[in-house]
Amino acid sequence: MIGLGKLGCMGKMGNVTSGGLMLPEVQASGRAFPIWNTVVGTDKLLSLSIHGLTEQNGTPTPEVPVPMQSVGDSGLLLSIMQDKTGGDYQLLDIGGAMRKAGYDGVLRSAGAVYDEIKYNGKEWTFQKLVNFYTVKKSDFNPTTFEVLDEYSEMYFYLSLPSDVKYRDYAFCNCLVNSVTTGIVEPFTFTAWGSTVYVRLPNTYDTVDKFLDWIDAHDINITYGIVDQGLPNPVSLDLPVISTYDGQTYFATNATVIKPYMECLCHVAKELQFVKRNLIAYWIGKNRKNTDDDKAILPDQSGNENVLRLRNFAYTPNSGYIPEGLLFDGVDDFCSTDVKELPIVSSFVSFRSINNNESGGLWNYLVALNNKENEYTVISPYVSNAGVNEFSVNGEFLNSTVWWMKNSIQYRIYGNTDKSVTQPCILRVGRLTDTSSHPLNIIFNRMLCYSTSLSPNEIEHNEKLLQQLDGIDIDGYALETTASGENEFTIYNSLSGVFDELTVYGKSIQNGTPTPENPVAINSVGNISLIMTITNGTETQQINFGDIKLRSVNGISDELKWNKVTGKWTLIQRIFEEEVNTSYYVSNHPGIGFCDCYSELSHYGVQGYNIISNYFVPGTSKVGVMFIAHPTKYIVYTLSNNGEEFTVDDANNWLSDKTMIVSAILETPIETELEIEAPKTFEGNLVVSLNQTMIQPYMTARTQVSEKLTLPENPLAVYIAASQMSGDSLLKDRSGNGNDMPLYNLAHTPESGFYQGALHLDGIDDTGRRLFADYSPAWDYYNSTVIIKGKSFALGTTWHRSTCYLRGSKTNRNDFSRLWLQNMGEFISIYNTANNVQNTNILGPQIPYEIACVDNELLNPVYEPYFNIAGYYYEKSVAELAKGQIDYIIIYNRQLTAAEKEQVIQFIEQGIYEL
Repeated sequence: MIGLGKLGCMGKMGNVTSGGLMLPEVQASGRAFPIWNTVVGTDKLLSLSIHGLTEQNGTPTPEVPVPMQSVGDSGLLLSIMQDKTGGDYQLLDIGGAMRKAGYDGVLRSAGAVYDEIKYNGKEWTFQKLVNFYTVKKSDFNPTTFEVLDEYSEMYFYLSLPSDVKYRDYAFCNCLVNSVTTGIVEPFTFTAWGSTVYVRLPNTYDTVDKFLDWIDAHDINITYGIVDQGLPNPVSLDLPVISTYDGQTYFATNATVIKPYMECLCHVAKELQFVKRNLIAYWIGKNRKNTDDDKAILPDQSGNENVLRLRNFAYTPNSGYIPEGLLFDGVDDFCSTDVKELPIVSSFVSFRSINNNESGGLWNYLVALNNKENEYTVISPYVSNAGVNEFSVNGEFLNSTVWWMKNSIQYRIYGNTDKSVTQPCILRVGRLTDTSSHPLNIIFNRMLCYSTSLSPNEIEHNEKLLQQLDGIDIDGYALETTASGENEFTIYNSLSGVFDELTVYGKSIQNGTPTPENPVAINSVGNISLIMTITNGTETQQINFGDIKLRSVNGISDELKWNKVTGKWTLIQRIFEEEVNTSYYVSNHPGIGFCDCYSELSHYGVQGYNIISNYFVPGTSKVGVMFIAHPTKYIVYTLSNNGEEFTVDDANNWLSDKTMIVSAILETPIETELEIEAPKTFEGNLVVSLNQTMIQPYMTARTQVSEKLTLPENPLAVYIAASQMSGDSLLKDRSGNGNDMPLYNLAHTPESGFYQGALHLDGIDDTGRRLFADYSPAWDYYNSTVIIKGKSFALGTTWHRSTCYLRGSKTNRNDFSRLWLQNMGEFISIYNTANNVQNTNILGPQIPYEIACVDNELLNPVYEPYFNIAGYYYEKSVAELAKGQIDYIIIYNRQLTAAEKEQVIQFIEQGIYEL
């Protein structure tokens, strides 16, 4: 936009298109944005770029590394839609195309250097400018170890391979980069050329201690590649983009680190900001730190009201970046010259990074000082940690006005009774030239008016800002997960198509088979599989026909929808067949049994994993069948009441029986299905299957207008669906680190994590955490515990109890427990209280009892603990529940009725990613 004159950003001359029409060319940018007034065609989008970004959520130290997160860590999809409901869309798998080209699908940054995806209207390329390197112990040369006594610190020089060459900026997961911060103190490193200078405190004062630290950490570094010898752009196999009639909307699926995008596009008509009474217009974007006029923001209104930059260093941390003008939060601010501006209303677009921790009333986005040094301001009321994009507009009034903007409370207020319409000096980021508490923001643009804008004019400006600076993607099209057995609800759904939807297979036998008494193998799809998706008004039914989804020993078939491919895929991991009557018999004279070998049609079957309608899987026992790996035969044992078995005997036995076996394939079979895409509708969406005998587990990922969350500040959040088979901890998702060790799990479908739940066998499975280990401390006498699960067996009380609280060094009867009194699914929410006994409290589906709690229960001398099943006393375990645990959520307070409903919705949707 530089060099276009005073009105260069207010409008452009048209450009000739391939069709000979004169269409205006407009810019659009942000992390998600619409382009208004677009025209249908594959030649209208002139360019598009997607920038890499690497961030760390915190300050790393050797003891507490902070992982680096980058664009594409969990995949990168680009959606091009006619509107943000996504009814008609194009979906490009950017990450997949990068992997196909030989890269890892991640777009990184280091300082002002970033990887970039580019589209020129016809072809796609990837420009790699940032590398990722995992440090090896051999990279350190002990002869370079040096202790600096005057600083009580040490340096250690890390010499990297010759092809690893830095620019000035790099990031590490274990140490702070002194180049980017300007701070050289313990816990820092500096990268020049192919050498990294690591500075650690004097606790690492020997080579051995330093190398011990290396062994204990995965040290990862991202760094910008040197200017010389940059790799050439790599072509990507991606399609041409088509624009839509009226509007074209761009967004990615990135949720943690969102990429910044820029594009040029032909449109039928170019939108312009309201010009009526516009007295100043400043743009922080599309400038460079090397520009001759970098110290000013020209006034694009034509009124020559220059905004001067104060204290900027013109570096990646204080100066121009692609998204706008970055304030460092230390001393950077802008102000007009000593010229009096009659500003009445202001319209500001910016992206907050991480406001000063002090936050609150003393941080000022915009300040107007009149002649007598009295002021009015726009100020965020609370510190806004994190990343948010939005605009703020409003009149400068003499009284305080509060309003919410994208979950952040702002105020416009003044401290004078005099008219604020009188001429004043404007500052961005500070109240006065010397005041403290500057803001850490990316400043996109600001428009100032001498009169108030009408609601229609404000709406018009807002619409254009969405195109130029992006929309608030944190408040729209959020990604959520859902899961459930045979049914789940997604709250706040949007119209469109599921991102992911998976149905998992399951096989069950209702009893124990024997050669005399076979038991049928029932699986998902024994009745024609039909999925229903509805919001109560709109409904879609998808008939999958006679597809069967089976499981064996924790391995399941899957029916999987993927929005990237636009296809359903049947992933068959299990085969089922009727045993071939061609067999061999090995007699065992005098013992009265024989082993029969029957041929299967599948080769490479996995090990001994098998189920049959006539035999129990196992080895070397009468009446037990097992599979011989890696041959294509099964081996099963027949007995003849002490008499010898002959081939005729075996043949006669088999002739009148239909022996069915299911086993795990060594190589899964994937088949794409021509079945309609699963749609989403606005509102509360219910997804269900018609299965009654065997109810399959399902998971989903989709977009919503508002994402369900848990009430603030839980003590611990345990979600079994987020864990994998083989995990030995029930992991705490609250961020407090209250993981619970698990004991005696067999890691089978009956004992361990399987299809969204932690299954407990009722024999010895449990998990426990000492009360003393909870952080912050568990205030049990004023807390709320929420549990969702299922009871499989009752019998005596010994199979009823879960979520026990008791002391490990006493046989006292003081305890608290969930004592299940019916089988089936339950959600229990109970408040704890001192000296209160709660009995027969009715949960949503199952009664339970919480036994007496008294003052001695939590006496530290007894080492109280929380158990997920049964109780533990001197290493013996009793009262072990047989069933499953889906959620355990604990709060150090009594939840309100509204908060309890919030929790119930969260777990009814089956959210497995916070």
